[in-house]
This record gives sequence, C-alpha cells and structure tokens, in this order.
Amino acid sequence: MSKTELTRKIEKALFAWYPKQFARCQVDTFRPGFSATEVPVENGTTTGGLIDYVRVQECYLNEQKAVNDIAKKRRQIEVLIICIEIKVSLSDFFSRHGHNFVGNANYYAVPAELYPQIRSRVPPGIGVLVYYSGPNFFGIRKKIEAEYRELSGEKQKWLILSVAKRHNKYLKQRLKEAQERIRRDEIF
Repeated sequence: MSKTELTRKIEKALFAWYPKQFARCQVDTFRPGFSATEVPVENGTTTGGLIDYVRVQECYLNEQKAVNDIAKKRRQIEVLIICIEIKVSLSDFFSRHGHNFVGNANYYAVPAELYPQIRSRVPPGIGVLVYYSGPNFFGIRKKIEAEYRELSGEKQKWLILSVAKRHNKYLKQRLKEAQERIRRDEIF
C-alpha cells in the first residue's frame, strides 16, 4: 500500500525532530543517532510486520554508586530504540495492522485533528506524538510520554541491524535525489 501525503509529511517531521527525552530517558543531543522508515520487526523478513519509523539513539541512565559512604551519580550511556507507528485516520488507528511496539520507547504519531479522538484509547505505556501543520506551528509535539521498556541484548541487536539496513537505503535514495537535482540544474 502506498503512503499518503500526510504520512510522508509526518515522516519528514520525525526525521527533523530531536527532543531531549524519550520515555523519561535523557538522550545524547550531541550525537543524534540514526533513523529509518518501514523497518522490519524481525530482521530480514516482513512477516512480523513493519514499524513506520524507528530511531536508534544514545541515552543516559543515572546509576547510584556508593563510594566511601557518599552516594555519587554516574552517567551511564545506553542504547535507546524508539519505535513510532504513524496513524493518519481513525480507521487506520483501529486497524489490526501497524501496532508494532517492540522498542524501549513506543509511540503513535498522529495529526493534531486525530488526537482528541484517540487519546483515551491509547494503550498504557504507549506515548503519543502529535503532528501540527498550521500557520502558527509546524512539526511534532509530545502529548503523552511513553514508558521505558527493557529489551534483551539480542532483541536490541537485531532491531539496530534492521534500522541500519533501512537507514542505508534511505541515504542512497537521498543521494540519488540530490544527483538528479544536480543533473537537472546542469542541463538548464
């Protein structure tokens, strides 16, 4: 099934959006991580479904350490996998497809007009990101924060590999588009 124009706009907004936290985990804003769309839930196959948008990001977890009876906070860097399912209509939200919440932080991304209709129906632990495209604001705002979920090292490894594969495809497509624009500009 092809993507709607609204889905494409939400994807672009997600690629440009870099909040300081996901699931109450502070992300490393100096290193933005990498993202991809249409990421297989299971590496190498689409039988388990596709996640609309996934970002792999470094985050800081605070760890309490007692040293000489003095508690010191130490920042520990961890991997955070954010999975986002884009829903552009009420029927899309209620469909059986596209509810692949397999990351550390899981969200729905919806247009602003849809949010009032679905906010009370969002499962516990799942966050909501709202896409605005009005004259006063354009972009993503977090309305409901997701709960952090621990993932096994094995699950994280395969998700990161899936995202990396799709990210490379995304980069190749952007390079091809840039080359085509350059070629068109040289012709005229």
